[in-house]
Amino acid sequence: NVEDLAVAFQDSADTAYKGVMRPVEGTILTVIREGAEEAQDAATKSSDLRFLLARVVERCQQSLDRTPELLPVLKQAGVVDAGGQGLVLILEGMLRYVSGDISEIPEPGEIIPVPAQAKVVPLEGLEYPYDVQYILKGKMLDLSTVRSDIDNMGDSTVVVGDENTIKVHVHVKDPGVPLSYGAEKGIILDVVVENMQEQMDTIVGQHPPDYSSAISLDNDSIQPEQIGVVAVAAGDGLAMIFQSLGAAAIVDGGQSNNPSTEEILLKVQSLPTDNVIILPNNKNIILAAKAARDLSSKNVKVVPTRTVPQGISALLALDRDGDFTITAEQMLNSFNQVSSAEIAIATRAAVLDGISVTAGEIIGVSEGKLCVCSKDIKEVLVEILEEMGAANRELISVYYGADVSEPEAREISTQIESLYPDIEVEVLYGGQAIYQYILGAE
Repeated sequence: NVEDLAVAFQDSADTAYKGVMRPVEGTILTVIREGAEEAQDAATKSSDLRFLLARVVERCQQSLDRTPELLPVLKQAGVVDAGGQGLVLILEGMLRYVSGDISEIPEPGEIIPVPAQAKVVPLEGLEYPYDVQYILKGKMLDLSTVRSDIDNMGDSTVVVGDENTIKVHVHVKDPGVPLSYGAEKGIILDVVVENMQEQMDTIVGQHPPDYSSAISLDNDSIQPEQIGVVAVAAGDGLAMIFQSLGAAAIVDGGQSNNPSTEEILLKVQSLPTDNVIILPNNKNIILAAKAARDLSSKNVKVVPTRTVPQGISALLALDRDGDFTITAEQMLNSFNQVSSAEIAIATRAAVLDGISVTAGEIIGVSEGKLCVCSKDIKEVLVEILEEMGAANRELISVYYGADVSEPEAREISTQIESLYPDIEVEVLYGGQAIYQYILGAE
């Protein structure tokens, strides 16, 4: 009934605020808090769930619309908070269901467009760029002391657990500080260190990828005693490339199209071998890949490739018949030698990584950082290749996307060859969405 739902909304808001050490307004927290306030008031005026949800949705939408006024980075990019937008969409779905408005329920596989505001906005110049997570095991651990000590190291602190096991999450300047602290207190496990500054999504106004055809290119040649590789790839061309290099199974996914843990797990479990390596090939898919690893009954390793060129380089080091651990290490060492970049077209104006971008400009991103924007693709190409250290490389690979013709791709190849006549250049069809070109240099 409405009373129960109002209490649930309030409990949700309270729990969310308690979940972070320093709540930031202008985020999903603000949206759920104001929605809970509206639910409490609505519950005193009607016993109709539709009435309560309609009020909550309206209030949450108003709260969402105000998020740019509370967070300057949102206002600068001209978007609302993505988490808050997601919450509003869920609440709208609840309201439509109880109201009997189910005429637009999608068919299986149908893609529902998300409002343009729902973009994850990169933050410029993070004060604490490293995300550190680990599990601390010990005896007679003082949770409150650990929480206070960790909180003094940075921000976005979440420390939960008991005297034997504590889960630590914090954003810091130096990841070594919380790691050394944990090692002094006990044993640290499941360590995750990620550079959020590097991971920033610098592509704005992305078009949703083309999901018109599912990719199913599983390789039946893998034998039970061999090493199987599950690779994530967006685009039929990239899928074919990964398969040709030895990937036993392909998961459809990439930028703006993150496959679920279940999708990855199903591919892992479908292989006839118990030794499986996962190549996520995108920074946003690494956690899902690790979750699939942890859920699988097989012997699974994640080689944390963040880009397509890294994944391809890793596959070149695959020895299907080799030692599982040694092969995974060889693939890890191989992909770390590759420099990656992407070229795309901006569809909205924004300021990212200190660079002003206008809609329609060509942007170049190297290792996750926006480096250049221009209306001249050659200018972008020159700058991005310098960023990649192309002069010191032997091979540059160009993977062109679904919206690029082969002659256009060949023209790019010719321009690269004119800039670096002593370096080999290869051009391959990738078929990926969003990025006109993906570049790899090794």
